[in-house]
Amino acid sequence: MLLDIQQIFETLNKLKIETSQEHVRVRELEAAPIIDALVKKVKAILRIKILLKSKLSGAIGYFMGLAPYLKNYITNPYARPDNNVV
Repeated sequence: MLLDIQQIFETLNKLKIETSQEHVRVRELEAAPIIDALVKKVKAILRIKILLKSKLSGAIGYFMGLAPYLKNYITNPYARPDNNVV
């Protein structure tokens, strides 16, 4: 999963000099499949039994709560895949 996240950021780094339309096009082609695969992996983890009060369970719940907003990254050329302003 960490490699998937790294690939999303590598896509972001490629786009430093492209136009807004190019950002969206490349993100649709490259980042969207990575995000979809990442969500599928997390859903697969949910199928196995995880202790409800474990840190992994909390992290998965947090990710799944924010997963729909990852699609904003694909359609909005000014969005970032993280919430780090710097």
